[in-house]
Amino acid sequence: MSLQSLLERHAMRQPFVMALGVRNIETGEEVSVNGSELFPMASTFKVPVLYTLMHLVDRREVSLEERIRVPEGPALGSGALPHFHRGVELTVRDLAYLMIIISDNLATDLLVDRIGGLEKVNMLMAKLGLHNIHVRMDCYHLLCEGLGLDPDNRELLTEIIANPEKMESLSFSESSLIFRQVPENNVASPTDMCRLLSEIVRPTQLSPEASKEIVKIMGHQHLRQRIPALLPDKLHVINKTGTVRGTRCDVGVLMMDSGPVAISAFLHNVPENMGWDGDLAIAQAARLVHDYYLDSH
Repeated sequence: MSLQSLLERHAMRQPFVMALGVRNIETGEEVSVNGSELFPMASTFKVPVLYTLMHLVDRREVSLEERIRVPEGPALGSGALPHFHRGVELTVRDLAYLMIIISDNLATDLLVDRIGGLEKVNMLMAKLGLHNIHVRMDCYHLLCEGLGLDPDNRELLTEIIANPEKMESLSFSESSLIFRQVPENNVASPTDMCRLLSEIVRPTQLSPEASKEIVKIMGHQHLRQRIPALLPDKLHVINKTGTVRGTRCDVGVLMMDSGPVAISAFLHNVPENMGWDGDLAIAQAARLVHDYYLDSH
């Protein structure tokens, strides 16, 4: 059975929308299910941010060793940095690791500020021909949008974050922009995300050193319950997950002996009680891809 048929059959079995992209980085062969449609990226938007950062490092506009001070103010969402002492200074490299391996939102937003904003990311994606990758909001604004909070009222946000009862009372609105499949949101197509992963591993616009740095950072991922979960322990996998309510994603590369294979998986409208089913569906898709290429060679 062809890989296309295997993935289509797997996606059709799911009780939610599943989109998949696969790219054999050595041959350029591409396979996808809903591959050209736009899907919310959740925290996988941090991959194009990291790519843009390393592009600017190549141009010597940013140094991985420069230090950035953690500012005062509210911080929403995942990560460790919000618990750090305000005023602590971390290197750009430190922040890049936090952004990717534990999906730290504050670290992400500090890097977005350092690279000069999200317009730099979108311009670079367009230059690469990746017209189906759009990054419109940093973590802070994305979460404020989803929770119906005013991002400019930082005093109120600080008060809410300091009060566990108020934080627990917040919920995402299903009608929010952050769940819509439109270019005004942070969205990507599975096919273009795989092409970005291909560019990371076999770069045309990055130096070999920058490519290796990205691969190294993504290879230390702590959140491995999706693409890597059912793969052989000895297989080196780099990946980045993303989760916001019914959006569950993982994008990465299997460093197979026959050559690297990029995978992107985007789940949409996953019921609240089926999160683990979503994780398993992505893990099973990755295993199908692994076994197909293993058997093919």
